Amino acid sequence: MKKRIGILLAGGLTVMNPHAATIEWTTGTITGYESDVVTNGILLEAVNGVGGSVTTSPTVNGVTFTADGTLLANSWTGDPWTTPATNAAYDQLLSTIDYEGSGTDPLTLKTFVGLTVGAAYVIQIWNAESSNVRSMVYDGSGDNAVDGLSYGVGTFTADETTQALVVTASQGGPRLTAYQLRAISGHTEPDPIIDLSVTNLNFGSTYVGYTNSLTVVVENIGGEVLEGTASVSAPFYIESGAAYSLSNSQEQVVTVLFAPQSIGEVTESLVFTGGGGATISVSGTGVVEPEASIGLSVSNLAFTTTYLGATNSLTVTVQNTGGMILDGTASVAAPFHVESGGTYSLGLGEEQDVVILFAPVTEGDFSETLSFTGAGGSNITVSGTGELILGTIVADIAGDYISPSAEPEGWDYLYSDTAVGGTEVSLTPDRLVSSSYGGGNTGFGDPNGQYGVPGVLGSLTGSGQYEIFSDGYDGNASSDGNLGVPGTDLLIHPGSGESNDYVIVRYTFSEEDLAGATVVDITGSFREQVGKTNGDPADSILGEVYHNTTQLFSVSGAVGRLWQTDGVFNITNLTVAVGDTISFVVGNNGKFAGDETALTGVIVIQEIPAPVLVPGVEVVDGHIEFQLDGKIGVHYQIESTEMLNLADWQPVLDIDPLTESPMDVSIPTTNAAAFYRIRYIP
Repeated sequence: MKKRIGILLAGGLTVMNPHAATIEWTTGTITGYESDVVTNGILLEAVNGVGGSVTTSPTVNGVTFTADGTLLANSWTGDPWTTPATNAAYDQLLSTIDYEGSGTDPLTLKTFVGLTVGAAYVIQIWNAESSNVRSMVYDGSGDNAVDGLSYGVGTFTADETTQALVVTASQGGPRLTAYQLRAISGHTEPDPIIDLSVTNLNFGSTYVGYTNSLTVVVENIGGEVLEGTASVSAPFYIESGAAYSLSNSQEQVVTVLFAPQSIGEVTESLVFTGGGGATISVSGTGVVEPEASIGLSVSNLAFTTTYLGATNSLTVTVQNTGGMILDGTASVAAPFHVESGGTYSLGLGEEQDVVILFAPVTEGDFSETLSFTGAGGSNITVSGTGELILGTIVADIAGDYISPSAEPEGWDYLYSDTAVGGTEVSLTPDRLVSSSYGGGNTGFGDPNGQYGVPGVLGSLTGSGQYEIFSDGYDGNASSDGNLGVPGTDLLIHPGSGESNDYVIVRYTFSEEDLAGATVVDITGSFREQVGKTNGDPADSILGEVYHNTTQLFSVSGAVGRLWQTDGVFNITNLTVAVGDTISFVVGNNGKFAGDETALTGVIVIQEIPAPVLVPGVEVVDGHIEFQLDGKIGVHYQIESTEMLNLADWQPVLDIDPLTESPMDVSIPTTNAAAFYRIRYIP
């Protein structure tokens, strides 16, 4: 059986007499034949100095040299021995060398420990450098200068239990290719000695029916081989590492489980055999797991006003704040809907996002109860207002897109170095907007056609189109819930540069658009298709909306990717004029992670909400009484005149704003006032 002996690396131990016995040296020329390797006596240790990607442990003439890249401070794997050996394994052994820098000698390369006083030993050491520019001179007597073409063989009789191997380089720093230590006669291995990393294991409180784990490290600090096992009584168990076979200085991790089946404190003995044995105390307390308890992140959800036919979403997080398993569902009545996360099964401390969608189909204020079941349940109120768009859609961000060859009327596709007021350049049609991975599509892009630059990719019309990076937004399956929607999303790439890149999708109002109107509503969303979700907002795209140079909306993803929940904009009652612009801006935030974006939305010209007189106008006690049916929130004025002369209308009643519809109106009348009108005030 191959014997092992403890080895301390250079500088690892200070001894009173580092040299101990005198080593008698001889040298031999490296022949390349494996017969160079000494085999008499008993092998105690054989090491191959390696480094970098070289980790071979070659076996030469029956001796296995274990790879070790820590012998000296540096390792050279550039094949210092250029003459091929006749034996492949020997060639591997000679192909690497460890070394120290100049001024580090004399150096104690090794200190062998665990020797037997009076026993005879032999050391063989290689310094294989074909350049042969230096010799390694070892302390001792005889032929102790080992040059780059030689190996040295040193014999000594131990007069202590340690022996130092000290070297001085003829120039530069010490070198070492490999070594072996063998016992010739009289050597006895010290008995194994067991050592443990802890004196006890305390698991604390653990729920009944659950498990907890702790570890203890067992090490052989003696000689020979430490053979043994670890054992313990229930409710403690050895999960791994129960049996060990350890040479000197080797160690093994033993993992112990505590699995209480009843409440109360338990103490047992963890017993290790071999090397004199060792016992430590293990203890823990079984406790009853608390029941599940439900917790919600908000006490209510209040949606912003949402146009009929559009949707809006908000998120509530449900968490198990108790123990056991919280099983349940979330439900709510229309026009609210559970979009995702409606079913949950949560362990202690686990949580899940539940996304609620508001999709009104009729006008009015809505309020419903969002119910969560499990652990007694919990309810919160969800509310929102549905509003009819009174007006005409004059611009549809995605719907107006024609083709990669022509910009739609009224729209400009630009890129710039700033969101507003920078150097703007028109994107060139029919460019390949591609990725560094070779994918891409034809759209509006950089005139030079480089990959990773700003571009407008088009309006998605089907699966597999307009792909730059495969992350699901091209219509393929994806788990991120952030897919591009055919026909409703204009896909934009803000650029992959480290500097800020911006794509600007801009609409300019024409005289035909407004036709005398001055008020518009803008609604839509930014939604990032790919990117990180590491919690850093700087890794998100930046989405902004501008009226001329005035910022109306700005957002970036709080978790590193902008989800639709956060990217919704709803801008109402904006006063505009012919020639004004609305700019939808997507920036990469100065990061490569700011990436493909889906932009959707419409610009609506508000129609003048014409009031309606409910049939039944009456004159009562000198007052005209009727009901006005108009748009809530709008400013109306009732005016009178003696004759139908538009220049002579006088205000009678100002309604700013209309708070209910229909509204009861009563205005005093005079003999002079013969005509009345109701006027909308923008």
